[in-house]
Amino acid sequence: MQRNYTSSEKSREARNGRRPDSRPNLARVAPISRRALGTGTVVWAHVPYESGDGEKSRPAIVLEVRGRDVVFAPATTSARAADYPHQYVEIHDPTSAGLDRRTWVKNRVVVLDLIEIVSVSGTLSELDLARVLRKVTVLAPGEAA
Repeated sequence: MQRNYTSSEKSREARNGRRPDSRPNLARVAPISRRALGTGTVVWAHVPYESGDGEKSRPAIVLEVRGRDVVFAPATTSARAADYPHQYVEIHDPTSAGLDRRTWVKNRVVVLDLIEIVSVSGTLSELDLARVLRKVTVLAPGEAA
């Protein structure tokens, strides 16, 4: 889902030497329908840090929906992820996923409430989805991460 910019916003971005940001407004909360989420759906969500101290808005891949709980594989756009192929899977077709830069999916699973999803970005290609599912292990209900 791409944001539509007014001409004044485009002009302001151009004057500042930046391109309009394609990420959603992460401060706004609007519920996302569970029907819009399926395996391979790419979303922007509030994902907690592994240390548990805080969170970051980032792209994530939906692996499964269990009532209000959504099982994700978080993603990163940091090029350093390419140095750790045992921990990350690169998305080869970021355009179909609704992403505008190279992105890697981490092989860890995060379970979040539906309200933590900010927006739906796109869907992984079949090839990318197969690669992610081979790398990421989905936990059984009740299993700890």
